[in-house]
Amino acid sequence: MAISAIQSSELIQYSSTGKPASSANGQETGRVELRQSSYTTQISAYGQIRAALDRLQSAASDLSGPGAFSFYVAASSNPSVVSANLTNNKVSGSFDVEVLQLANAQTLVTSSLVSPNNLLGSGEKTTLSFQFGVSSGTKFTADEAREAEKVTIDTRNNTLNGIAAAVNAADVGVIAAITFDGNSYQLQFSAEESGAENGFTLSASGDEVLEKYLTYTPENTTQAATRTVAAQDAQVKVNSVTVEASSNTVTNAVEGVTLKLRSVGNAQLAVGDNPENVIAQKVGNFISAFNELQAQLKQPSAGEVSFPPVARNLKTQLNEALEEANRNAGVFGGLSGIGIQSDAAGNLQLDTSVFQTALGTDRNAVTKVFTNDGAGFADLFAAVAHDLSKVAGREVSRLSDAARSEQARQSGSASGISLQANGFDNQYGQLSGLVRSVDKTDQTLNGLLLQGEAAQSSQSSLLNRLNSLANLATP
Repeated sequence: MAISAIQSSELIQYSSTGKPASSANGQETGRVELRQSSYTTQISAYGQIRAALDRLQSAASDLSGPGAFSFYVAASSNPSVVSANLTNNKVSGSFDVEVLQLANAQTLVTSSLVSPNNLLGSGEKTTLSFQFGVSSGTKFTADEAREAEKVTIDTRNNTLNGIAAAVNAADVGVIAAITFDGNSYQLQFSAEESGAENGFTLSASGDEVLEKYLTYTPENTTQAATRTVAAQDAQVKVNSVTVEASSNTVTNAVEGVTLKLRSVGNAQLAVGDNPENVIAQKVGNFISAFNELQAQLKQPSAGEVSFPPVARNLKTQLNEALEEANRNAGVFGGLSGIGIQSDAAGNLQLDTSVFQTALGTDRNAVTKVFTNDGAGFADLFAAVAHDLSKVAGREVSRLSDAARSEQARQSGSASGISLQANGFDNQYGQLSGLVRSVDKTDQTLNGLLLQGEAAQSSQSSLLNRLNSLANLATP
């Protein structure tokens, strides 16, 4: 969120004597505002592109796996509790489903600090250890088959931001994030995978300050780090038979059916005919999501975004996936043979009648165009969109850190200003509110990275929604 040029310039032009400050201060303020505006523009563009990627991934996932094109489809009476995909074309029937509990990934948070950039300890080399296992009450049983994962902290990274970056770079099965409640900062650690067997303890060896600050075991209730979410398995009852699973995607409850648990509650699952018009509608949704992403990439705001190397070849990846799909549809003479064509603008169009005819002629051949052991049209797009959405999320978080640091520097440079009139007092209050608003960006964008919620299609709605979130999500 860019600070109003009128408010900030009028504030900073006055020193404690009430006299105009030097022009250098005004020039610096202008540069700060330009940088803040640039951060805001990039954050908004990344957020919109990530939202389009998430919608493409969701639409592609609906067409991934043989169940999407099977002769039967699973319909839930309460999709907010459970949904299902078929992995076996011969499944049919009705099932009573009761979700008893969802699988959780363990989360720890440290005690609060006033700044994420303050040094912690002396910088003495310290080893963080994450030991995975199962917690039962206050008892922790380590998984002997998994060695403790270790991360080194020293003078290069002994701050909250530095520790979080080091843990994430080490890829130890734990995601670290900085949260901000409007007043102080905390370091959050979340297991990448849910399930009771993915609980973990945290210990530090080296610097005494870090040893006290970064320690967690279930039996110790006086330590600086506390557990806010316990690791647990999902429990679901299907036709009175209870099944447990480490994730909320359950494959062992009904043969040939994959359950996706959403919330605790009851639902009826009916497996019946999968008509051709329903499949065509899913293909239409996929094509719409593809075209939406293409449109986002052509927006002027997207041109101001510098994608990291892994994401810069996005259009190339899209084109390669299209070419592969065209080859897979060779039995029909290419994608046009199943009703999919590209117009002059590069958008895809679906002829529903042609598609349904192809589906009725050779459903297995059409299926392989979209999903074929990871090599189909929808398979490729689901994977590409998932990976690039994570990249966009990390960039949003990085830009938020930079924007918050810039705002903190500006706030610090104005800390000695004495305002001489009520009008300036009011402006100072407005500026302080804006500073807090920008500071909150860091917390909310980290939450966007862990929980995977799609950003809104405009800068205003994106930031408003992000400011309501508090935690991190997983692809």
